[in-house]
Amino acid sequence: MVELAKFEAAQATVSVVSGSKSFGDNGVQLSDPVIFQISEPVPGVFKANDQIKISLPDGFTWNGVSLENVLLGPSTFSVSGDGSKDITIKITDPSTSSTGRYLFTVKAGIKVDSQVARKGDVVVAIGGAKPATLTIGRYGDYQVNVSGEPNDIWAARKVETGQLVGKLVLDELLPKSLIDGRTIKVTLPDGAQWDDSIAWYESFNFPASNKANLQFERYEKIGDDVRVAVFTVTSHASSDAGKTVIEIKQVKTKPSFNGPLTVEVSGTAGASGTATIANVKPIITVTVENKRDVVIGARNQVIGDIVVKENVAGALKGGKDLTLSSEILGNINSFVFDDAGKIEVRSGDIEFQPGHPDTTNDGTKWYANVKHASTTPSEFIIKNVAITLSRVTPEGDLKVKLGGPAAYDYTDTLSIYPARVITPADQTKTVSAKFTIDSMSYVVNGETKAMDVAPFIKDNRTFVPVKYVAEALGVKESDIIWNPYAKSVTIFKGDRVIQMKIGSKTLLVNGATIEMDTAPEIKDARTVLPIAWVAKALNVDYVWNDAERSVEFNYVAR
Repeated sequence: MVELAKFEAAQATVSVVSGSKSFGDNGVQLSDPVIFQISEPVPGVFKANDQIKISLPDGFTWNGVSLENVLLGPSTFSVSGDGSKDITIKITDPSTSSTGRYLFTVKAGIKVDSQVARKGDVVVAIGGAKPATLTIGRYGDYQVNVSGEPNDIWAARKVETGQLVGKLVLDELLPKSLIDGRTIKVTLPDGAQWDDSIAWYESFNFPASNKANLQFERYEKIGDDVRVAVFTVTSHASSDAGKTVIEIKQVKTKPSFNGPLTVEVSGTAGASGTATIANVKPIITVTVENKRDVVIGARNQVIGDIVVKENVAGALKGGKDLTLSSEILGNINSFVFDDAGKIEVRSGDIEFQPGHPDTTNDGTKWYANVKHASTTPSEFIIKNVAITLSRVTPEGDLKVKLGGPAAYDYTDTLSIYPARVITPADQTKTVSAKFTIDSMSYVVNGETKAMDVAPFIKDNRTFVPVKYVAEALGVKESDIIWNPYAKSVTIFKGDRVIQMKIGSKTLLVNGATIEMDTAPEIKDARTVLPIAWVAKALNVDYVWNDAERSVEFNYVAR
């Protein structure tokens, strides 16, 4: 079976030849009406009693509907609909159209019921012709709708030439809703500023298609920040309502700004509201690992590790410095750098200059020069940076400022907190560690922890695992060293160096010999020792609870 081609029946066309009308509660006057043109595409499309309907939405009625002009063809049709929502055009005798097609215009005003009519575009429905709908104008008050067309930008970085931060759109509902001679103020949120160090036209552009002509006037400050740009409406380019756009080419944001950049529009010109003009993203993400306590006045203290992750290839600029610096308290640095530490690249191909990082001679700044920018997003860690705190540094999180021209185009810095500042008194705390016979868990200051060997009783002596007791009392795992060849254990605890050997009754504390009445032994691959000798070696007190069959070690850490 052969499927024949399908053809749509030809239809008349309705179009608006009077231009889009913008109107308020007074409607569209007959002195400047809506004019429709009805066109038969070829002779013979119209049939007897064919009708075309042009219907307004609720709240609007036609006023003064009439034939305006016959351009082609016969006049064998009628037009009605005055006072109703529908203009009806009826073909009465199409026989005379076989030699010439219909082409005529119909005009009408519009009345408005403001209690029902919806503000915005006025769209009519068309029956018996095409298109199915047609926008003939806009109804509303003297009003300016404020909106934005945002682009993605990097925090604290300049927007490249030829690109935009975004657009601010001022859409007049009625002609001259923006008042000539009045001002428009565009205010940035906290954390963003206009760049008053460059010419205004490097920050703003006014497209030639704008309905209102704008002129940049000045910047205004809020506090110390240049956050307000002021424009004047000088005139209107046409009598039509429509859009006036401010293209925004540059804006300064702080490194910590992240998310929508939303401006507030105000002033005397009739425009007010808010609009998002950009979405701001961090070009690098900075986090802290192994945050450490640092003591006021102490020297050469290592702060936590600083992890820098590029969010795009080449985020850090080649040939430029990445910097760390301290907060200035009055006229005193909160700390100075003692040791620049090192940089380890975890991923990517960023390279730093040999010999970097380094510090300035006075220790007030740390810096690392990027030798080659990355071609794939990189991540690196800044480790083992040591500082000396000033006596005036307050307790709490220590602020370190990350910045420099490798990361940011402006002088602002990103605040990070890789250490906690404490006083010497803050270092004093009581540690209680409880071990129970035959239990594979122990409790430190109320927190239950697991171990892989249980305390036990042998020859009326209670043996405990040296490693877990030492760790419970504040000794780092890295400060407990097992020598498998000598079968010895060395423990570093504060100013004490403790050494013991499997099978030997000799205990060494800071080189001094202490003879024990029993020797350390191995239980489930762990070194164990009676509680009395563990307490003596670690210089702690202990209490035996016979009812619970447990031992509790108590220690005041300093």
